[in-house]
Amino acid sequence: MERFDFSFNNKYVRWWFIIMLPLIILFAILAYILPNEDKWMTSFLTPIGVLLFFIWVRFDKRKNNKGKSR
Repeated sequence: MERFDFSFNNKYVRWWFIIMLPLIILFAILAYILPNEDKWMTSFLTPIGVLLFFIWVRFDKRKNNKGKSR
């Protein structure tokens, strides 16, 4: 198994924070501002961010693997 470096030198860790921190901050602001009837909308922010991140990781790893095989 490949070792995972959990530091900002790892580009996946950097992008996780770049994507997720603004979404978490936006979630907190919207949860505070929106009325109770509309708070269900905020529950979609973080799963969408996680999904986008993992889709990007998958495409990035495919791109890197194709470049190494040539």
